[in-house]
Amino acid sequence: MARKANLQYPKQETPLAAQAFKTYYELGDKRTLSAVAKKLNISITTVKRYSNMFNWADRVAELDKAQVEATHKALVRNTIESKMQTMEINQKLKDDFARMVNEGKVRIRTIKDYISVDRHDLLVRGEPTERTESTNIELKGQVKNLLAMIGSRIAESGDEQIKALLAEFTDGE
Repeated sequence: MARKANLQYPKQETPLAAQAFKTYYELGDKRTLSAVAKKLNISITTVKRYSNMFNWADRVAELDKAQVEATHKALVRNTIESKMQTMEINQKLKDDFARMVNEGKVRIRTIKDYISVDRHDLLVRGEPTERTESTNIELKGQVKNLLAMIGSRIAESGDEQIKALLAEFTDGE
């Protein structure tokens, strides 16, 4: 089981070593052992010893990983909450529109406004908003040629049931 990432220090770590690690971590992208030594006015040899003895590289990686995970979770949570709010608003808009139509307050000459709200709702839900079909003529031709080749091989085999199924599948072409 993974140890929870935090800034707690190993029991044998002295207050100065703990402060050195905290300083090291807080330096972020400008993190160097020499910067810690300079900032705390201690020797680079002492900082190197603390770094090795108390596994600073591993601790920083663990803390950074925990921070990334927490940020990712917060981002996902915020995205979901935002989408849920938008979906609720869309549903209210659609309900209000339907009510106004039923009460005769809105006369439908075109459903463009309703379709716009409905498409936005689909978009927020991650659903397709348009229907598309493949009309790749080249691919259709290749499939037709493949079926013709299979058909000629079947015709050579003499199996009447398979010939009948193929004729049905290809509309007798």
